[in-house]
Amino acid sequence: MASTFQVPLFFTKYHSETLCSTLSSKAVTSQFYTGSEENFILANLWLKRCLSSHSRCTIITYPSPALPTRVLDVGKEGEPLEIRLVDGKYCVGQYITLSHCWGKLKIITTTKSNLTQHQSIIPFDSLSKTFQHAVIATRALSVRYLWIDSLCIIQDSIDDWTSEASKMGQYYSQSLVTISAVSARGGEDGMFAVIDSRVVSPTPIDITFPNSKESGFVHSLYPWSLIVLQERTLPARMLMFSRYQMSWQCQEEMGSENIPEGRAREIQSTSHSSLISKKLHSELYGDQVSRHRLYCAWYNTVEQYTYCKLTRPSDIFEAIDGIRLALQYALDDEYVAGIWKQDI
Repeated sequence: MASTFQVPLFFTKYHSETLCSTLSSKAVTSQFYTGSEENFILANLWLKRCLSSHSRCTIITYPSPALPTRVLDVGKEGEPLEIRLVDGKYCVGQYITLSHCWGKLKIITTTKSNLTQHQSIIPFDSLSKTFQHAVIATRALSVRYLWIDSLCIIQDSIDDWTSEASKMGQYYSQSLVTISAVSARGGEDGMFAVIDSRVVSPTPIDITFPNSKESGFVHSLYPWSLIVLQERTLPARMLMFSRYQMSWQCQEEMGSENIPEGRAREIQSTSHSSLISKKLHSELYGDQVSRHRLYCAWYNTVEQYTYCKLTRPSDIFEAIDGIRLALQYALDDEYVAGIWKQDI
């Protein structure tokens, strides 16, 4: 059975406002650089509003979360850019997580041989462009600590990787914000984009699907890539940077440069990651999600994950384990070799 939905179509205009003015009565000018000071003023407003007035978000916010085993100390805004890897064990504080693609080119990592050096200092110039932008974003959000997998996990230590990979779900779910380099295919691409002078204007159009599954939207934001599936499922808040604009998503609101005032977010998506995300938070919100639908979502999520292009294929089990642990708590079910006991 066909289904029709109304969606906003955003037209990008580079030379004149004629087309946008014709298509819509409200044209919104975006920043020429997604990492601009004006954009971070807006991002801080979104974050402040979320923390102060969103009940669903504040419930799952950890005022003083335990820091990950290791975090990057990026200093404070206005201070010299001196970055070092610090021990987070037995410490508490707000931190930010980065969601990114490693890409094909080699990026800086922490290994057994450079661990001591990284604990002393990590030169800003040695970081990939994406990591540099992540440091700038973290400082602009007035947060001191940043967690990046390649730098905070000892990459040539099997024991450390196994231990830390199992905690990744916890790290993303307890971070203040996850910043995401949506369009970057690797560290060399960076998170911020320089945009030509443009006017973007939303115009509502009707789209009809041949069936009601709306499968075309499941991966509309993130194509098949190295983006870890749990990075999309577990964070309470996401600040995303694409090649076109900066956008925001929390449990109650979605916003962008085009819609700075934000719009209420209703978790109605039938995507598998959305169902899992909703259930993980339903323990706190009181929302109800069918167990059968959730089991189906889990199995389909595992199937999706097998198509992801992981840098190290062997990481698949550790990477998805964060979702499994959180889901096991929410379902109160026993997990056995990829299936759930109460679903047998």
